[in-house]
Amino acid sequence: MNLSAKAFAKINIGLHVLNKRRDGYHNIDSIFHRIAWHDRITIEDADDLILTVSDSSLPTGKHNTCRKAAQAFFESFGETPKCAIHIEKDIPVGAGLGGGSADAAVVLSLLNSMRETPLPPTRLRKLAASIGADVSFFLQGSSARVRGTGDIIDPIRIDIPYSILTVWPGIKIDTAWAYSALGYDLNQSREPLPENITDLLSAPRELQRRVRNEFEPVMFSTYPAIRDLKESLLDHGAVFALMSGSGSSVFGWFEHAVDAEKTIATLPGGYRFNLTPPHFQPGAIE
Repeated sequence: MNLSAKAFAKINIGLHVLNKRRDGYHNIDSIFHRIAWHDRITIEDADDLILTVSDSSLPTGKHNTCRKAAQAFFESFGETPKCAIHIEKDIPVGAGLGGGSADAAVVLSLLNSMRETPLPPTRLRKLAASIGADVSFFLQGSSARVRGTGDIIDPIRIDIPYSILTVWPGIKIDTAWAYSALGYDLNQSREPLPENITDLLSAPRELQRRVRNEFEPVMFSTYPAIRDLKESLLDHGAVFALMSGSGSSVFGWFEHAVDAEKTIATLPGGYRFNLTPPHFQPGAIE
């Protein structure tokens, strides 16, 4: 059996880091929304667990999220992992777009669909959560408001009528370092997203004023190119722009695709980008 599916990246429409927990993790409040940028995962039967990647610079060992997903899935049945996974990689690594988590979720979904008796959704989500904080989000097809450590996922329907230009400036950010760089202590507490956040999506300039990405100040000071990228998107007509995740990708919403295309022409060499069309709505697996 051979199955293949796209693994879509996400952007964060606001990322408020509320406080640091006593277990060392942080509570967040964010909206995750998937964009057209994607990897492709192919799985087939094999006599062992084999993992290959189109980009030879990417690790395929024990820390690879797809390997973790396959091992956890087979072990949940008390079985030795046996499958061949190939990742056609396009989502940049360390870009704040959730590529590794998206890939792991698709591995779980494809393996589950290959079973005569698949795991029920609740067990699959629990398995996903054990692999990484964002993996559970990518199992479902809609956008979501994500809270807690990423474990509280409330699906919501979002229709963004703008072209979304997402740009990666070639800077890899380690998420653990990014959280430590925030410098939060246990006594700090910050405001969550506005309760009417979904209403603000139709008023992007007000959205720009009301939401933030908590990582932007530290990333902008450490990597001025990220700050310059956000300013460039706004200068070229984006009605809303924000860094995604802990960085380093920045996205902008454009009312007119031609303005986004003109912006692409100004990007420095080495930057990578994706232009997501208006009203983009991928399913859980494509």
